[in-house]
Amino acid sequence: HDSECAALSDLWNNPDITDAIYLSIGNHLGGALIIDGQLSNGRTGRSGTFEHMTLVPDGLPCYCGQKGCMECYCSVRALLNEGENLEGFFEEKGKENPNILDRWDSFLSYLAMAINNLHMVIDCDIILGGHIAPYLTEEDITKLHQLVQKNTAFPEKEPFILQGRRKKHAIAIGAALPYILGFLNELGT
Repeated sequence: HDSECAALSDLWNNPDITDAIYLSIGNHLGGALIIDGQLSNGRTGRSGTFEHMTLVPDGLPCYCGQKGCMECYCSVRALLNEGENLEGFFEEKGKENPNILDRWDSFLSYLAMAINNLHMVIDCDIILGGHIAPYLTEEDITKLHQLVQKNTAFPEKEPFILQGRRKKHAIAIGAALPYILGFLNELGT
């Protein structure tokens, strides 16, 4: 699963991570659950498939056949219109294009709702990675915290939403890491 590979890449870059939820926000939304510094696949291998949790009952149709999944509101495909790309979107955001700012605010509201739901179930850090990670600003992370705090039953003072450390090629690096580490272990290093 590509989001698990990206999470492995972040674990490699930050070995202090113990328990976390990794959200890979790309064309599709993906997730990984990290427990005790290791990926947890769960009993049936579905741990981390947060993208198909219902965020909006009877909401937008998802490719999985259900309606209102987090995928439909928190993925890059949900953010961009036909013909747009992330670079152009964030250039327009920087120019304070009102249409883009409204869409970004709506996206962050849905993302905050999803983060709050996940954080209520599993009380740990939430790492935001994927294609959107390089574009997130400190202001965006602060705004997400504020939106979560506004809507949660249990406000926290300590920040728990983190930006992924690996900005490029996280999936490829994470996919290669087990083989590289296995090779190094065979060498005895």
